[in-house]
Amino acid sequence: QVRQGRNAREAALGIVANNELPVPLPMTRGQRTGQPGQQLTENLMLRGARGSAASRQMRGFVEEQQQSLRGNVDAIAANVTGGVPPERGAGVAGASERLNTMYDRADAGVNRAYEAARASTGDAILPPGERATASSRVREAVADFDEIDVAPVFRAIDRIGDGNAITARNLFAERSRFVALQKGNDRTAVAAGRAKRALDGYIDEALDRNLFSGDAAAVNLWREAISQRRDFGRQFEAGDLIQKLTQRVNRGGQMQTNLIDPGDAANYVLGRADMGFVGKQNLNRDLERLRGVLGESSGEWNALRGEIFQRVASQGESGVEFGQRQFSGVKFQKAWQDFSRKDPRMASALFSEQERAQIDRFASLAARVTNPVKGGDNPSNTAVAAMRLLGNLRFLRGLPFVKEFATEVEAQVSLGAARAATSPRYARAPMTAPDLSGPARALSSVSRPAAAAVVAGNLPQPPENGRTAQAER
Repeated sequence: QVRQGRNAREAALGIVANNELPVPLPMTRGQRTGQPGQQLTENLMLRGARGSAASRQMRGFVEEQQQSLRGNVDAIAANVTGGVPPERGAGVAGASERLNTMYDRADAGVNRAYEAARASTGDAILPPGERATASSRVREAVADFDEIDVAPVFRAIDRIGDGNAITARNLFAERSRFVALQKGNDRTAVAAGRAKRALDGYIDEALDRNLFSGDAAAVNLWREAISQRRDFGRQFEAGDLIQKLTQRVNRGGQMQTNLIDPGDAANYVLGRADMGFVGKQNLNRDLERLRGVLGESSGEWNALRGEIFQRVASQGESGVEFGQRQFSGVKFQKAWQDFSRKDPRMASALFSEQERAQIDRFASLAARVTNPVKGGDNPSNTAVAAMRLLGNLRFLRGLPFVKEFATEVEAQVSLGAARAATSPRYARAPMTAPDLSGPARALSSVSRPAAAAVVAGNLPQPPENGRTAQAER
């Protein structure tokens, strides 16, 4: 009987749920066709104008729709993530943790390569004329600093220019001094950072120009060390999001990651607000590079994508109705469209063409089922009271005086829907029921027809042999 009742309701409402979403989203005939009159009838049922039984059925249907909407959000997030969607902040935290693991591994490899090169008996030597070139290149990088204020930096630069020969061992000895000077929080630290970067640039150039000569084994070891250090710099010292997430700072004499708390990483990348990442300068560029470093199919990248989708979807959370928090398709669609319009490159970097098409489809259908067309709702509720009385008169509409009152109420309700659907002037015009005082009021306790028949547009006939609907039940 329950199944038969549900089938009858679905047939009457014209419910269709085959709409190519991960979780089928049921839609009534009014939602599917966009007809204001049909939507108004369904809305009146929901608000109780067709009786409590019809209202319960419609509320049950709305609850099913809400479950489907949230089910689609979860399904899309799971599809993007490739598994269970992460909690808020966990997607960014996972990416940050993976980056720092990669950082530590690469840093250890560079240190081993340096140690092997330093341990060699031979050396890699540059031509004598390169000493002045290397020294001047580094000095230019700190030309705006006072030599007295940052004296340790300039002393290290002067050592690069001393003597005749210049070796890889000498260059990296001074580089180590620059690194040590960077650990402070003063202008010397800033100048040391510039000097180190300038020296790295010169060493990379010398390697590319094949300027190192000397003991073959030593040259190869220094080449390997320099090459690994260069790759490390390109990966983690590019002045972008990856550097920020892996940056080390001196805490109590130990170098630690700058963003220790996972929440700090999430706030830095995506902002504290749900949609704080939209329009953030250079974030689309950083995310594209992050995708390349983590790997497009990596779990960390997909978890980050899943968290971003969930932040967009959270904009669909709306007010409470019938005792439950509602999901607004209109709000979700607006958030998704704003994101796609303001940051199209970021949207393309995060979501594939197929994923974006699926989200577009979901946003469109979600907005359709949670937002009646103009004229498809009666927010003033004046028609609800009128139709409640009208519903009580239907079984007796064969009586002349009942038929007259019923026809007048129905005409006013239908006229209000038509006006609201066609003219903004009447969009919110109240629909006033006629005065049903006197004999008609005594009929208010007569039961109303079945909700499905009302929505289908079938007006029930007067009961045979004078039996009332209450007696038939």
